[in-house]
Amino acid sequence: MTNTTPKTLYDPSDWLEDMLKDYCERQGLELMSADDLLAQGKCVNYAQRQWLIGFSRIWRIVEENY
Repeated sequence: MTNTTPKTLYDPSDWLEDMLKDYCERQGLELMSADDLLAQGKCVNYAQRQWLIGFSRIWRIVEENY
């Protein structure tokens, strides 16, 4: 039997954008890039800052490799 489901290309940045959007909504943060949120400094607490730093690292790794 042949699988007739078309294959689609997966773009990891779509998943990352959704993750950031969800995080911002849950944290009550304005929706903008993680780097922009970090640049604002006083608008995020320590835990949010750590999450955004980690997220930015992952984003750069994906950007460099896909």
